[in-house]
Amino acid sequence: MRQRKQLFTHAESGREWAPDVRLLDEQRPTREGASSPSLQFWLGNAVGFVRKLLSGMSHWRLTRIRLEGTVDSEGKSLTVDYVGHGENLEYFCRLFFKGPVRQQALSTHPIWHQGIAGKEAGGADLYCLERPLPWSLMAAPPGSKNYLCWVKQGIPIEANRDAFINTMRRKTRMEAERVIRKYALSVSLVSAQDFGATFYRELYRPYIESRFGEEGVIVSEAQFLAKCAHARLLLVKQGDTPVGGLVLHQQGTTLIDGWTGIRLQDGAPLVPGISDVIDYCSLYLAYQEGFSHLDMGTSRAFLSDGTLKYKLRWGARLSAGVVPKGTWTFALATTRPEVLDMINRAGIIGRRPNHGLVVCQVDDDGTIQDIPLTDRLS
Repeated sequence: MRQRKQLFTHAESGREWAPDVRLLDEQRPTREGASSPSLQFWLGNAVGFVRKLLSGMSHWRLTRIRLEGTVDSEGKSLTVDYVGHGENLEYFCRLFFKGPVRQQALSTHPIWHQGIAGKEAGGADLYCLERPLPWSLMAAPPGSKNYLCWVKQGIPIEANRDAFINTMRRKTRMEAERVIRKYALSVSLVSAQDFGATFYRELYRPYIESRFGEEGVIVSEAQFLAKCAHARLLLVKQGDTPVGGLVLHQQGTTLIDGWTGIRLQDGAPLVPGISDVIDYCSLYLAYQEGFSHLDMGTSRAFLSDGTLKYKLRWGARLSAGVVPKGTWTFALATTRPEVLDMINRAGIIGRRPNHGLVVCQVDDDGTIQDIPLTDRLS
């Protein structure tokens, strides 16, 4: 079996190619030696973790906000008492409400307040507490349960080509191959450090702002370029025009999908279906270069989330990660069917010791149960 010691064999030459997983070697190459994570990689991740830790610690007082709107298209009301630092508030409103949401700030509370602020006073259907790291490590207040804000998604890379191809959803794979042929797309690997600034300004930032709006988490250009210093950029081009791409890192035998960028035209991707092509290419590259795992990054911890569902189409598996980036804590104060249905449709994901990932399931009497994630996905 051939040995691949360079990070990417195509990166040095910068040559372009049209990926086709059916033309890959029958056996995945192995990686050794140079595949070990560099000191710079570990230092960069340590700095990032400390930055998140310090940012979370600064939110030692949380704001209580009364949210009022409708829960369905029939106009039935929903009232939520939210307590948190606001990082995921806009996403929460879009997920649980239909249409405009009235927000009224009521009070502030210390992060260590045991109990969900406002619950004793009543008046809401649902009480929600959002806490960032490190406060997310605290136990749930009495009468409530903790769930995750984010989950990690990744794909094991099979050692045999046919087994590897079979892990992909056939319809999704064939659609990506169709887009590659239709638009005559090519792929190359370039230095993320050299092309990073252009990628950030022309593809990454406009795409995130357009797709996610106020819910988007956009890193600064300085932080983006710092991470690019030890990364490669998978670039998809139509002729001479970059139409999409992905920043790639490695950690041992794991290939890590970083930030994605897509060229837009009138608010829509210049090449329809380019997202499928980018992920198809990263899977192709992971197999070709001998990686045993593809890390597809994080998604919101709701089965109804569009990004999470998209990655599931490629066969991604879910995990909580080593340390939760943040937690939601929920407590119900109603048995109204429309509210219970809304929560069950959201598919809120949590982690339980010795039980792995679970999904929130509310019974008709308002009792919150945890069911195994595997049961919900089956």
